[in-house]
Amino acid sequence: MLEVSIIIPVYNAVAYIGRCIDSIVQSGLPDDKYEIIAVDDNSTDNSLAELQALEAKIPNLHVYHRRKAGPGGARNLGINYAHGRYIMFVDADDRIHSAAFARFVQELLPLYRHQIIGLDCIKVDVQGAESPYYPTVQPYCRDMSGADYMARYPLAGVLWAYLFNRSFLLASNVRLLEKCVLEDEDFVTRVFSRADTVTFLPVQLYYYYYQNKSGLSNIPDPDHQKRLMHDRLTVITGLKRMREAICDPQLETGLDRKLYDLTVDTLRILIVKPYDEAQVKNALDTLAKENLYPLPKADYGAFCCRLSRATDTLPKLLAWRRRRESRLWRFIAARRLHLRLA
Repeated sequence: MLEVSIIIPVYNAVAYIGRCIDSIVQSGLPDDKYEIIAVDDNSTDNSLAELQALEAKIPNLHVYHRRKAGPGGARNLGINYAHGRYIMFVDADDRIHSAAFARFVQELLPLYRHQIIGLDCIKVDVQGAESPYYPTVQPYCRDMSGADYMARYPLAGVLWAYLFNRSFLLASNVRLLEKCVLEDEDFVTRVFSRADTVTFLPVQLYYYYYQNKSGLSNIPDPDHQKRLMHDRLTVITGLKRMREAICDPQLETGLDRKLYDLTVDTLRILIVKPYDEAQVKNALDTLAKENLYPLPKADYGAFCCRLSRATDTLPKLLAWRRRRESRLWRFIAARRLHLRLA
């Protein structure tokens, strides 16, 4: 059996896809250790042609095509075609560390049978400067359940930070939301909620280019941003329904933490993105119906307490939007609130 199936959703990524796939192939791993599954989501540039040209040269690269199913739909198709023991998701505009990937697959991965394996990730800005993705040290080489992890630590809702055991995914019957931009947060939360065996390994493998402006969340079109907020609120309400249906105190604690984090991030977006007052009010009303706004009392640190007091009414949140336009706000954001509000 192949050790890893690498699934890459592709949409208008002709400028990046060659670098992404090269970083995998240059690992020098034998073809029987891994496969690459690239799924083009009806790109309007030459991404599909570029993929097909690479497919002709790379024996274990398999290219498929979907019609506007979004990144979730593309990844679902990739899961259907995967044969590896583990599934790894890679974004077309990112890359992996070739040598680290080779060592990981050949020497470490055969030793593990966990349902989810977390790895270290590196953020890369437009100047190429690198920094750790996780602001805190992960619980390396500890065995825990997904519910235990969610109750103890903030859960990064990004697919590329983990490897997922394929048999576990198929048995859990969790799939990504299609035509939804926040599908990764929903998927990761649901999969962790079902996992009995989770571990993290101190392997710096993934390079995340976080200032890439081709990302769907960075498209400035007002209608697109409105859809993004709709998708975000859909995911939050769906996870809240899941939270209400379970009877596991530890998992309840973990889901409460995740819903809190998603609500905090939603408030941040409402402050920094160009939504009008009616859109802001509609989002806050939706969160209020789920008892997520104003932010519920929780011991998640002094910052969350300050944020809760500063945004607990519509006028206060709108005032923060106005302050963000000031030079003083930009200074404060850069110096003190970079991780959560910048």
